[in-house]
Amino acid sequence: MAQMTTFNTNYLVGLRQLINRHYRLDDLRLLCTDLGLDYDRLPGDTKLLKVNTLLKQYDRTGQLADLIIGLRDKNPEIPWPEIPILKQPQEYSKRNGSKRERRSILQYHLDKLKRRLKSQDLLPSQPDSIEREQARMMTLKTLRRLDRQRKRELVQFLWESGFITGDEPVINLSGADLSKIDLSRTNLTQANLRYVNLERADLSLTNLQDAKLSGANLRGVSARAQFVGADLVKADLRESNLAGARLTRANLAGAVLRLADLSEALLDHANLVGADLRLANMRAADLSNAYLPWANLRLVNLRDAILNGADLSSVDLTGSEVFSEQLQNVASLNDSKLPSNRRFNYRLTGQPADKSSVIG
Repeated sequence: MAQMTTFNTNYLVGLRQLINRHYRLDDLRLLCTDLGLDYDRLPGDTKLLKVNTLLKQYDRTGQLADLIIGLRDKNPEIPWPEIPILKQPQEYSKRNGSKRERRSILQYHLDKLKRRLKSQDLLPSQPDSIEREQARMMTLKTLRRLDRQRKRELVQFLWESGFITGDEPVINLSGADLSKIDLSRTNLTQANLRYVNLERADLSLTNLQDAKLSGANLRGVSARAQFVGADLVKADLRESNLAGARLTRANLAGAVLRLADLSEALLDHANLVGADLRLANMRAADLSNAYLPWANLRLVNLRDAILNGADLSSVDLTGSEVFSEQLQNVASLNDSKLPSNRRFNYRLTGQPADKSSVIG
């Protein structure tokens, strides 16, 4: 465990006097409560001795920097000193000192937010209330400070606490930056992540059933996720890896899926009206009973895709890789632009002249 240098011992004395001067007894009791400590159980018969015990305890556990950050945050008007320098072997300090301090600071911000949100009675509060808006601002501010690991921890905490579910979530994360976050293998059913930036997020095996992701930036996400019944209206899913994803009954109206990998994805009964699927890979995808009017399917790979019962009215299939037999049992092809090939005439009955050829 790191020990204080002589210089920092003097620092500790000065800090003790500063707290004793600016904190009344009631203030000190409240501080101990915020820190999860019992003031009455702190050794010492006087306020000054209890402050001394508190500081030594945080010094021994290597958490003195966290305490200083917390004191600054609570009472910025007090002239708090800079974070003390701990005595470490020079080589170790160069390798790990700044990283450890940064991790400690980030964890402090996360823990502080969690304590504040737990202490407030937010769940019964009314939509558009001051309490909810303050909680939202605190959350977004903290998110901007956190690294990916702690962002994941915060999102899980918010979901488990019931703060980010439903049509009118207690904490609206709209505009939050969760880019590159690792949410793999998490349960976020019914999570409200509308207009959240999830670019390049890892959603592998994430449960997003019935989640609300309309307007979200999901560009380049990595996912073999469950989006069953999810609201993805106008979501940006360009270049996303959604191979094998479950999107049954998902609402993807107006979504941008250019260059997305949807191979073997389950899109049965999905709403893809007006979706932009240009150059997407939908090989062996299940689109049975999907609704695709006005979707742009130019240059899409639809080999082995299941299209039974799909509504392809007013769809642009120009240049797509699809065989006529796949279109035998679609619900509608009215006003669609169908693939064509100079080598044979496209028709909805029978096989292409050369089955090894691709239409388009």
